Formats: sequence, C-alpha cells, structure tokens
Amino acid sequence: MKIYHGSDVSGIEVLRPQKSAHEKEYIYFSTDIVVASLYTVHPLPRPYHYFPYGFDNGREGRCRYAEYYPYALKEVYGGKRGFIYECDVDEEKLENPTQIFCARVSSVPVKVDKCIKIEDMYKWLLQREGEGKFVLKRFETLTENGLQNWYKRTAEDMVNDGITPATDNPYIRFIKDKMPKAWELFEQQIRESAK
Repeated sequence: MKIYHGSDVSGIEVLRPQKSAHEKEYIYFSTDIVVASLYTVHPLPRPYHYFPYGFDNGREGRCRYAEYYPYALKEVYGGKRGFIYECDVDEEKLENPTQIFCARVSSVPVKVDKCIKIEDMYKWLLQREGEGKFVLKRFETLTENGLQNWYKRTAEDMVNDGITPATDNPYIRFIKDKMPKAWELFEQQIRESAK
C-alpha cells in the first residue's frame, strides 16, 4: 500500500515512531497525499496543533480545509518548504486508531521509498485545488452560522480541556489573536458555569 507522511524535516531515510497524542509511539501516515501535505507545516509549536480540515461527505472524500480567519492557508503555508515521504507498506502491518478513512499508523520503523520536496506548500496546495483534489473553504465564503458553530465548538473544547482564562500557551495566544470570537464565547461559558 502506498502511504504518505508529511514533515518539515529533510533527508529522512527511515521514519521512526514517536510519542503521539494517543500516548503510544507511532508514525502517522495518510493514503491521501494532500492530507499528508498539511502536516509538512505546523502552525503552532508541538505539542499544540491546529489543523482545520475535514472531508467531503463527512469522513470520506476529498480533503477540505476551512479558513476560520482571513487568509489562514496562505499565512500558515505560504513560502514554507515541506517534504512528503512516500512509503510502500503491507496494509496488515498498519493500524488506524483514529478511524479516519485515510489515516494509518505504524508502530515500527518504515523505510522511505521516495521524498517529494515542495518549496512553497501554499502554491502546491492551490495547484491541488485547481486539479480538484483539494477543497479550500475560504474565510470570505463561510457563512456567519458556520463560523459561529466553529467558534462555539472551539470554546467548548477549551472548557472540556480544563483551560482557564488565566491559561497562557501558544494555542491560547493563537485563538485570542486569530479567532477572538471563540475566546469571547469561551469566557462567556466560564462565567456562566461559575454562576
């Protein structure tokens, strides 16, 4: 099975498992090169993350990236170099703990067969959009209702993660700067829960 791993690191010959959000050591892959490409750039320093993508038809179909603030895709990926590592692995050796249709993980090292070096990830993603392989939901095309739902969900996630108004980290600063309405909804939920 041909699978892809996106990275900001060049020259990798063997991909090795690392501690993941699932508390296990994995290498993350995608059967979709566009999905893998999104991970060539990290908008926030690890362990924080922000990847607002989904798929046509819910959990399947083309990768769909939504800009929840103006020019988000260009800001994150513009002028950034990325590396997409292509590997051929027996599917029986892979797992899918996320249950996302195109996601796969390996808990053992995987040899790289090919590396695709991309000088500007933003331009590369726009080319995939032009080919119909990627859907970019630009900020100015999103409905007010759609934006509000995203901000509300972001606020709820912060509450559920135990974040307080005094919390300060790169993710919180990102939300305050890029999506102040989500932060306002978060503070409102905190106030209401304190009553």
